[in-house]
Amino acid sequence: MAKVELKQPIVQEISETIKDAQSLVVVDYRGLTVAEDTQLRKNLREAGVTYKVYKNTLVNRAIEGTEFESLKDVLEGPNAFAVSTEDATAPCINIRNSKSFNFKCLIISNNCNNFFFIIRIINFNFLN
Repeated sequence: MAKVELKQPIVQEISETIKDAQSLVVVDYRGLTVAEDTQLRKNLREAGVTYKVYKNTLVNRAIEGTEFESLKDVLEGPNAFAVSTEDATAPCINIRNSKSFNFKCLIISNNCNNFFFIIRIINFNFLN
C-alpha cells in the first residue's frame, strides 16, 4: 500500500472533524506535563471538544478549500488541535485554564455568534 493511501484516512478524519466546527484552536503543547495533558484531555472530552495532535502536513491537506485554510500560516512545530462543533467557547475556556499552553491560532466559524465572548475569555493570548 502506498504512503498516500495510508495517510488518506487520517486526512479524511481531520476533514470530518472540522467540517461542522464552531471553533478550532491551535496550541503549542510543549512544556505540558503528562498529568496536565491527561487532565486537559479529560476536561475537553467532558466539554464535547475533540483534542488531537496531527501531523501538520495532513492538517494542511485537510483544510484546503475550507474556511480554516488560514491555519496554514501556523502549521509549524508541535501543534495540538482543539475542535468544538457544539460550543465555540469550550476549547478556549478549557485551554485558557491550563497555563502551560501557548495559543497559536483561533479560528471561529462564520456561523458562531460568540466571537467577542471568546476573545474576552482568552484575553488575546492567542496573538503572539
